[in-house]
Amino acid sequence: MVMTEKQIETLILLLCKIPQLSLVRAACREQLEIPEKKIEKSIAEARRLITVAADYHRDAEIGKSLIRYEDLYHQAYKAKELKLALSAEKARVALLGLASAEKVEVTENLVGVESVELDEIRKHLEPLELAPVGTPLPELARLAALKVTEK
Repeated sequence: MVMTEKQIETLILLLCKIPQLSLVRAACREQLEIPEKKIEKSIAEARRLITVAADYHRDAEIGKSLIRYEDLYHQAYKAKELKLALSAEKARVALLGLASAEKVEVTENLVGVESVELDEIRKHLEPLELAPVGTPLPELARLAALKVTEK
C-alpha cells in the first residue's frame, strides 16, 4: 500500500502536533487506515519529509532578507520615518555581520585539505548539476548529501 498525499500530509501534521508516538501510531491505524505492518515505515517516511522540509538554501534566504530590509529602509526613508529606516538598516548590518569587530570570511580553504583535493571533489560534484557552476564547495557537498538521503 502506498500512502496517499493526504495521508502523508496528515501524518506529518500529527508528528508535529502530538508528542506521544503511541498516539500517532493509533491515529495511523484508526484515522489514516494504515496497515499495522506499514505504520513504522510510514512514520519514518514522514520524518524524512519533515527533515527535507526543514532544509533551506541559506544564501537564498539571506538574499530575500536583504531585499526586504532594503525595501523597508527605502519606504521608511521616503515616508520620513527615520527611526524605522534606521532600524531596518541596523537589521541589515547585523544580518551581514558588518558591525562585528572581525569580518568573518568564508572561503573554500578547508583545514588539512589540499587545493588539488578540493578541485577533485568539485570535479565530482559539479557534473551532478545540483547548483550553478561556481557554487561554493561546502554548499555543493550539502546539496549532494541531501540528494543522497532523498529517495
